[in-house]
Amino acid sequence: MVLLLVNSLVFGVLGQHYFTDLPQYTVDAIIFYAISLLSFWRILTYLGVPASPASRPQQELTDPISLRWPLMFVSLGLAVLAYFNFGNNTFTRTGTLAWLGAVILFLVAMWPPLSALTLPPIGRGLGGSEGLTIRLKWRTVALIAIILLAAFFRLYRLDQVPPEMTSDHIEKLLDIRDLYNGLRPIYFERNTGREPFQFYWAFTVMRLFGLGPTFYGLKLANALIGIITILGIYLLGRELAGEKVGLLAAFFASVMQWAESITRIALRFPYVTIGAAFALWAITRALRTNRRGDYLIAGMIFGAGFFGYTAYRVMPLAVIVMVTLKLLFERPRSSAAWWQLVLNLTVFAWIAAIIFVPLGRYWNDRPDIFWYRSATRIEGDYGVTAKNVGLTLVNNTIRALGMFNVVGDSVWANTIPYKPALDQVGGVLFLFGVMAALYRSFGLKATSKQRDWPLLMAILSGIVLLVPSILSVAFPKENPSAVRTAGAIPVVAVLVGLGLYVVTRAAKQFGGARWGKWLAAPLLAVLLTATTVINYQRYFVDYLRSYQLSSQNSSEMAEAMRGFIATGGDLKHIVIHAWPYWVDTRALALLMNDPGWQDTNVVIDKVNDLARMHGDPAPQLYLLHPNDQAGVAVLENAFPQGYVTTYHSRIPGHDFLLFHVPAR
Repeated sequence: MVLLLVNSLVFGVLGQHYFTDLPQYTVDAIIFYAISLLSFWRILTYLGVPASPASRPQQELTDPISLRWPLMFVSLGLAVLAYFNFGNNTFTRTGTLAWLGAVILFLVAMWPPLSALTLPPIGRGLGGSEGLTIRLKWRTVALIAIILLAAFFRLYRLDQVPPEMTSDHIEKLLDIRDLYNGLRPIYFERNTGREPFQFYWAFTVMRLFGLGPTFYGLKLANALIGIITILGIYLLGRELAGEKVGLLAAFFASVMQWAESITRIALRFPYVTIGAAFALWAITRALRTNRRGDYLIAGMIFGAGFFGYTAYRVMPLAVIVMVTLKLLFERPRSSAAWWQLVLNLTVFAWIAAIIFVPLGRYWNDRPDIFWYRSATRIEGDYGVTAKNVGLTLVNNTIRALGMFNVVGDSVWANTIPYKPALDQVGGVLFLFGVMAALYRSFGLKATSKQRDWPLLMAILSGIVLLVPSILSVAFPKENPSAVRTAGAIPVVAVLVGLGLYVVTRAAKQFGGARWGKWLAAPLLAVLLTATTVINYQRYFVDYLRSYQLSSQNSSEMAEAMRGFIATGGDLKHIVIHAWPYWVDTRALALLMNDPGWQDTNVVIDKVNDLARMHGDPAPQLYLLHPNDQAGVAVLENAFPQGYVTTYHSRIPGHDFLLFHVPAR
């Protein structure tokens, strides 16, 4: 059996290595993986897989059926008032207060009586002769250490990686400037329309730390969200497969290059990850406990997720899948239990609907903008239309399912182009986790009463969360998308954690009472260290190099502009000549903290306009593309005393020209 475990790991890592680094040898990769997975399947048939906590039998009826009808009707009235005060795409004071009041009163109206709650016992050591003592379990210490690890991967060199803004960052900073200027939109309509949470969160972080509307402020706000997400992934893993799997899932999510990239890029992508992590945890818990309080919490989290990122909009489908599986595997056995479930699901839907009220109003007012981005990926845009829809959907599904191990996203800003989403260790353990979950649900040793619906639910909900990428039928080259599938990260992390848990459990059992722990512990340490080192290399070296080569070096141009100002020049005498597919000049305006510069000192079309300040005696600086020889000629003719230098970029292929005009 030890040989089977060695085969599983060695051949699995070889197979993933070939898929990742030697994709031209696809047949070899498949052969290696086949040996690995067959060996692991034999291990599963020998050991089995422990049941998840959520599959344990629960009491059918735990809450008294009591409702506070007057408060409920007041709550719904406030929700209606909020809806009518959220017109003109604005969070008004009256609407916001009514909305918050509706949420609070609905919770009070529907929350079970406090007498029905079972409070955890207070631990010993609080007071008395022993004084106050705090006892931390090793698992709590481990979770704290993992969150600190996540903080390192999210915050380390944050000012340098990623190094440059893209046009999407510029759009966001312009929106946040609107917040600084007093606007309070519900939906941000720039750049095809975007949900509000990132903007208000980043605005809060920027004001709290005194950063202003900056690229670093955007990155810091997202990094904090990424750290909090680790807690949600831990809770989901613990709920689905136990404490140890939760910790392992949190560890892998902390170091995963896929999660790091979509978090530190400072766009909305990680907001679907955090929403999905906490929503899946809360809904799974509610389905397990059947307590109304858990359904209320789940409904609030579920509704709040819609304020994050468009890809979250498939979550209602995931909820339908989860409830359906619950009923297939564990139906209520009495009319009272059915009534309890129907009431709880109704409460879940109502609180989620109240949370959704601001977006619901905007959806009603501007459905064209609300659905624009999603609709164009399906129907087409800019003269592109969807073709061979059925075949494209099948192909997109296969490619999306293969993004973890075979070929990933092609967009340089989101990930390392075409590399699998998971590393050489995580990719193997992910497939092991999928196999373990399927075996626990359908394996030969699982009777109908033992089948583990939560693990199957995790796999199916993970597939649902790939749908935003799969539905890109008009632009199939955008699939697989590392960002539109970001909602699946929590499920993937849990499956990776489950795979490693089964591997270490097998090592412990195969080693026996004497050698088991001495075999399992070093194996665990080696695999965790390996995935950490590999992911560090993937993000801080490979991803950074790819990003630098593909992005435009606006920060270096701003550096040259500041150098000119430091020697006696000023911003209004700095001009840039635009060039196709070159730097976004709005980035320079924002980096110089003067958005108005973009409107007055950028020459877009006529090259002769470069000489418009020929009669101005002040020193001047012109920035030009290295191939803009026509612009250089115009400047040399207008300013005979001027001279041109080349700014040698730190990144190959990113040099640019500086034309200096001394004071006259």
